[in-house]
Amino acid sequence: MSGVRRIGKTSVLLVSLNEAKENYILIDCRKLKENYGRKELYSLFSEALSSKLSYLKDILEKVKGISIAGNYVEIKWGGKNYISLSSLFDELNKKRLIIAIDEAQRLRGPLSKEIKDAIAHAYDYDRNLTFILTGSEVGLLHELIDVENENSPVYGRYYLEITLDRFNKERSREFLQRGFQEISIKVEDKIIEEIVNYFDGIPGWLTFAGNEYATKGKIEEVKKTAVKVAKGELENLIEEKQKKGILHNGEKI
Repeated sequence: MSGVRRIGKTSVLLVSLNEAKENYILIDCRKLKENYGRKELYSLFSEALSSKLSYLKDILEKVKGISIAGNYVEIKWGGKNYISLSSLFDELNKKRLIIAIDEAQRLRGPLSKEIKDAIAHAYDYDRNLTFILTGSEVGLLHELIDVENENSPVYGRYYLEITLDRFNKERSREFLQRGFQEISIKVEDKIIEEIVNYFDGIPGWLTFAGNEYATKGKIEEVKKTAVKVAKGELENLIEEKQKKGILHNGEKI
């Protein structure tokens, strides 16, 4: 599932998972730092598995490389009892499970091939597992999946891509009106129309604008704050891309 920033991918993902009535774990890759290692990656899986411990405990407590202390699952990421992602998926396959990976493009890097190898292995052998990946930077997400590259571990595997689009103006108005109604605030139609036109149907920005207007009551202040926030996000994105294009010795890749 892909879409621009603040389009609502995480919200759609969570609602869909809950309505599906299936057991799932959620890997939130926004927590990964730029140059993450296996320790950080396995920590995310540990947190996710811990959230479903009541469902998975009978499986996990028998797996070499996994220890359970209270309500927390610890996965051995190195050393003698290290367990690979492929082996972990094989164990999880003993029960029906959805593995949802949010902002999956952040998995790009030194471990991306290992991750793709594990997903490809699960695709071939672990029929009880389903993977859902979301990403804001569409090109980077496609680069991670890489299903059209014959040298990629997941080459030729079937996948369904869902792209989230902006709300149209009518849907945006309805979204704002319902939001203001829920917090018992009456807002003039011309203000709602101005928000709709300015924020171009992106649910996250409509929500931001609605909350800001409910607090400040001045549409110009809402716009100024939004520009400031968007500028900060853009600067962070540019900084990340610049870091990816530079080696440690300062030379361009």
